Amino acid sequence: ATAIDFAFHLGNFMWMMFPIYPVKPKERKTPTQVLLYAAECFGSLAVKLIAAPLILGKMHELSSGPKRSTLVTKSALTVLFCGNVLCGTFFYDFCSGITCLVTMGRYECLAFNKYPWMSTSIAELWGKRYNLLIHS
Repeated sequence: ATAIDFAFHLGNFMWMMFPIYPVKPKERKTPTQVLLYAAECFGSLAVKLIAAPLILGKMHELSSGPKRSTLVTKSALTVLFCGNVLCGTFFYDFCSGITCLVTMGRYECLAFNKYPWMSTSIAELWGKRYNLLIHS
């Protein structure tokens, strides 16, 4: 029973790292859609990899500056922190793009989020747009 428990927990952990699932035949993408989706994933990956160090640098500059305790600085740090969290999902962009390309749309990665910046409320952000792995 111990080996089976270990395998079960290892499988759950690997699914969290690589949340890949088969796509129903009716919902599969055409080869053009596969290429466009992969381009979107890799474009998002590139933006996040470029933005993350810029955001962290600005956060360090603001937090170590002489005006670090002002309300404006704290608000800016909060916004930058949120941007940094969104940039941290670059791995899922990479996983999604590679999985879609390699399997030609037969398998996909479960999206970590769905355009969280388009949320109109906190409830929509946490309930429908961000951290979808937990909700699945």
